[in-house]
Amino acid sequence: AAQAAIELHVAHPLHSASEAARCPTKKGRADLMIQGAIGSQETGFSWIELTSHYQPNIKGDSRQKVVQPYTPRLDVELWNLAQKQDVKVLPPWVYRVLHGLTFGEGAAAQLLTHPFGGLASQLHTDPKCPYAKAEKPLHGSRMVWYRRRWENDTHSNSWWSVTDVQVLAQAAPQDLKAYMSRPGMEAMP
Repeated sequence: AAQAAIELHVAHPLHSASEAARCPTKKGRADLMIQGAIGSQETGFSWIELTSHYQPNIKGDSRQKVVQPYTPRLDVELWNLAQKQDVKVLPPWVYRVLHGLTFGEGAAAQLLTHPFGGLASQLHTDPKCPYAKAEKPLHGSRMVWYRRRWENDTHSNSWWSVTDVQVLAQAAPQDLKAYMSRPGMEAMP
């Protein structure tokens, strides 16, 4: 039955079962969060989350959404990358995503500000999303690795407590432009 679903393009495997990582581990759940800097010199800058609704937020006050048979592939790829032992070296596609989000271009930006409305907009777009209202290019973007554990306080609205945080990459718009101008690193549509 599974093979028939794949052949009919109803479902596709994301990876083989031997590659699947356990989540969460005894140490907790590892994730990557993309953040963007908004604001101005006068008001100051703040970092906002740029990852979709399918990951828990860094504050830990919401759990991730599950919509089947839809698979949020970008979130799955970010999660798979976070599970690797050495996340210090980020693959080129991460910089393409950072570039697209910083400049408000391409598919990654549309995940956050879906311009067409409809079901996809309802799945991806937060009506209060500061990214949609922010002036592009953003003042910077960064990739943050963090580990969280289930919150044991039953009286709290928090689902998670963040235990470790590490900034893996941080770039200003001009740095991303320079990186993307390298041979073979054209921005993806």
